[in-house]
Amino acid sequence: MELVRKEGQLPCFPFEQFRVREKKYLQQEEKVCWKDWSALREYASSLEDKSAQIVGHIDSETAKKWLDWDHGELFVVACDGDFVFCFEGGTIVAV
Repeated sequence: MELVRKEGQLPCFPFEQFRVREKKYLQQEEKVCWKDWSALREYASSLEDKSAQIVGHIDSETAKKWLDWDHGELFVVACDGDFVFCFEGGTIVAV
């Protein structure tokens, strides 16, 4: 999954590709809810597969605390040894 950057739009992942990964993540029995920024950073940097992949989410409270985000939980997508936060459909809201 490659990042898409279009002039005048927020960066995002291709919608259909992200939705497939999103559905797969939501169907998992155990979902990872990150609460520790440094543990998340360490995990993302340790992944051998550097392609974009959903590695969990942050809940509403954590999104507010970390990002001043008032609109609910966000997906955590690891890519290139780092991570970004996305809402449904793959639009990036914070790096």
